[in-house]
Amino acid sequence: MPQEKNKQAAETAITNEELQQMQQQLNLVRQEYSEMHSLQESLSRLSEIKKDDELLISIGRGIFVNASVQNTDDVLVDVGSSVVVKKKINAARKMIEQETSQLKLYAEELEKQFNMLILRMKH
Repeated sequence: MPQEKNKQAAETAITNEELQQMQQQLNLVRQEYSEMHSLQESLSRLSEIKKDDELLISIGRGIFVNASVQNTDDVLVDVGSSVVVKKKINAARKMIEQETSQLKLYAEELEKQFNMLILRMKH
């Protein structure tokens, strides 16, 4: 009997740890999804901006600079390893839409796994 209780306690501890890790991962994916959604909105608003319009550009931690727009057709996209490529706004928007869709699917899969783990704990 004591061995069985010890085994159950160990399984519960492992499952709790798995749940915590999965919850953290799910929170990160949701945060990334939210950021991607905001990016989609920003790219959509770029069509309203005209050449030489003045903008406030965030350079981080609540610090902004004034800038004027010179090109309203293209954006620069970081493709990894500090490599930046020029893309048409529509191409960048499609790329972000695809990434956002993939994140949504991943979040849904994580939620399913999370819920299955919770059900397993209850039994």
